[in-house]
Amino acid sequence: MGKKISRALGYFLSKYGFTLTEILVVVLIIGVLAALALPRFDVTRENSFDKEAKVNLKLIQAAEKIYRVKFPPAYYPSASGTVSSIANINQFLMLSLPTTNPNWKYSVRTQAGTPPQTSYANRTTNSRCWRLNINDDEPVNAGAGACP
Repeated sequence: MGKKISRALGYFLSKYGFTLTEILVVVLIIGVLAALALPRFDVTRENSFDKEAKVNLKLIQAAEKIYRVKFPPAYYPSASGTVSSIANINQFLMLSLPTTNPNWKYSVRTQAGTPPQTSYANRTTNSRCWRLNINDDEPVNAGAGACP
């Protein structure tokens, strides 16, 4: 009996192909799977951008601590103010951050008071800002508009 059904099904598929309903069901299933996967992809992409900023801020923080050891008691920049030029940050802190990063703009700020030195990473496309003070262990989300 199984061979008869198999033979009849094979004959049907070879003669007529797939029906429109079968094709629509397959397209619908693929559409549902794609709809489930795409939002998760966007969250994963944003998380990877955040990790990039955190790692670079920790790198800047370590370079600032080395700068302070080499030139005590100075902070970079030595005068109160903000340096937003990656080329200057790379030169004075002896780093090699990418100068043409389309995702983040980095800046270093020295100010009177506590903490005396803070690094920022500002997301260019969606108003995201990470801040890392000289004495902190981990960068914190400073919120939109908090970056210099």
